[in-house]
Amino acid sequence: MTDNQFIEIKRGFIAALYFFSSWADEVEDDPEISGEALEEIDTMVINFVDSVGGVEYLLSLPDQYHPDLGSHLAGVGCDLWHTISGSGVGFWESDYGEFGDYLTEKAESVCSHFETYIGNNGLIYIC
Repeated sequence: MTDNQFIEIKRGFIAALYFFSSWADEVEDDPEISGEALEEIDTMVINFVDSVGGVEYLLSLPDQYHPDLGSHLAGVGCDLWHTISGSGVGFWESDYGEFGDYLTEKAESVCSHFETYIGNNGLIYIC
């Protein structure tokens, strides 16, 4: 996985985190993500990509281009967040066809539940 591919997946993940987290409507400005949370997100993205056999596999999937995100891999990152956050959508519900259940299984093997909160210092943390 190249740095740019990693950045695209992570960008989609973080975009979903900001837009769909339970606290998203309760804050005026987007809070910063703590260093600890960014490290955990990096690890989840890398472990997910490794669990499916690499970014080449993700690139071979039906196109998940999201107009708001601008790329297929960012769409994958967004669906990764949805799958592990329990938002009610994700790989199993998107346009991945027969690959959706496999991707859901791999995502949940990396992180079975993902939830964030705003700390007293105003930064985003992972529960």
